[in-house]
Amino acid sequence: MTAKSAQPPNSLIRAVLDDFRGHFAPQSTIIHVGEVHDDRNMDDRKAFADLGVNTAIEAELPDVMLVDLDARRLILVEAVTSHGPVSALRRRQL
Repeated sequence: MTAKSAQPPNSLIRAVLDDFRGHFAPQSTIIHVGEVHDDRNMDDRKAFADLGVNTAIEAELPDVMLVDLDARRLILVEAVTSHGPVSALRRRQL
């Protein structure tokens, strides 16, 4: 999966991938972007399995997931335009 093979659904997610990722996690790999083409997700299922990420309930996945193996970070990004502000329930889901 590559970020070049699909276009993010909106300008906020595009900014997360271009600006946020470029500034805060330039070495990271994109492993999930929700709702990229026709309500399907852009996912790296092998990366999910390797990281032990449970994807049983796809509706609960954040809008963007990045992994930086060198820094040992899994970065979850929730774009507020898709679900509204992150509530206590949403925080537990993530």
